[in-house]
Amino acid sequence: MAVVWQLKLKNHSGALVALIDDFVGLEIKEPVNGVGEYALQMKGDDPDCALFGLDYQVEAWWRDLDAGIAWRREIEAFHRDGYWSVAADGKLVFSSVGVGYVDLLRRTTSKPMPDRQRRSNPAPPRRSSKSMWTNRPAPARAAGRGRG
Repeated sequence: MAVVWQLKLKNHSGALVALIDDFVGLEIKEPVNGVGEYALQMKGDDPDCALFGLDYQVEAWWRDLDAGIAWRREIEAFHRDGYWSVAADGKLVFSSVGVGYVDLLRRTTSKPMPDRQRRSNPAPPRRSSKSMWTNRPAPARAAGRGRG
């Protein structure tokens, strides 16, 4: 028996949405110290194609019973884009592409400020009462008093 592949599609909360074992092609790239990627091709008439959503989790598992290898996970990734195309033989093909979980480190997590809070020239800071009193000139002396 050859190597058997299986894909698990999970939603945002991690609940299993579909178990996919009938696909046309799968390409996986797992660079060392980098972000992994996958590209999946399925038959376009497969009802599971409609279940893919942005950032749904895709896990690729494989096993080889002849070699005594139980199920092993090859990649965990986020589905980022899906599209349909027509193959050379005229059949509809669904393609799903995605990136590994390490991609979360590249994403921006802070919320941008609204435009009204962005100011190119903010108002000057207010003076404190201490600086108002220490920077005042000394009072003028009354005439005839003091040394003279």
